[in-house]
Amino acid sequence: MTQPISLTTGLGEVMAPQTLVTALIVSPDGSVKLEPGVLHGRSELEGRLEMVPQKSLVSEGQSCWIVWVAIELDQANTPLRYTGMAVSELWANLQQRIGYKSVAEQVNRMSEAIRGGVNVARLTPEGRTAVRQKLVSIGAEVWERSASAIKEALA
Repeated sequence: MTQPISLTTGLGEVMAPQTLVTALIVSPDGSVKLEPGVLHGRSELEGRLEMVPQKSLVSEGQSCWIVWVAIELDQANTPLRYTGMAVSELWANLQQRIGYKSVAEQVNRMSEAIRGGVNVARLTPEGRTAVRQKLVSIGAEVWERSASAIKEALA
């Protein structure tokens, strides 16, 4: 049985009534990591980078994907199901320690996930599989109760 989530554990943040928002980062190597710090620009990856104002300044950068995930909570703050998901891009050059992200894109994609949208088309098939595996590992029961649109998008 899924345990209630303490909203102060750093898993995410309540951004709408009964909706917890968190983020995953899909690295260029295909690994997926839970990174709720992205909500405030404080992920482990972002902490290693100086953000620059233009993507063109991140020469030889690699594309990382931020996957915004909305989770419906019950009255006891127990996760019920994944309700929305959308991706945005973050460019990183770890050797030069610089990165770029569009704050507007980040906010728009997070809002899309909160509203129940499912937008993961920019992920590779391997990335979608890795995200699905991560979500199942976070909460298999939550995954089973999730919207069919999410399951189909990550199939």
